[in-house]
Amino acid sequence: MGPWERALLEEDLSTLGLVLYKNGEPVAQGAGAACLGHPAKAVAWLANALAAFGVALEPGEIVMSGAWAPVQPASPGDLFTLVGTGGRALSLRFV
Repeated sequence: MGPWERALLEEDLSTLGLVLYKNGEPVAQGAGAACLGHPAKAVAWLANALAAFGVALEPGEIVMSGAWAPVQPASPGDLFTLVGTGGRALSLRFV
């Protein structure tokens, strides 16, 4: 995880486009709206569901808002790169 990017506060995350590459080939694409219409709605649902059990999300916890594309199989040596609107990229290599 890297530093928080303040520019994301200005964006409509439901329209944030994402493309996933596996070893340089595009394998999935989607938008933030795939997560219950907006990623914040998915996190709000989670917080409410946890509250029913007396559990709260705590500051600093990392929450994944949901899947915007199908799961991709991974093998040792595979390199996945996620590219978001505006060219933001995150890469992960499996060992």
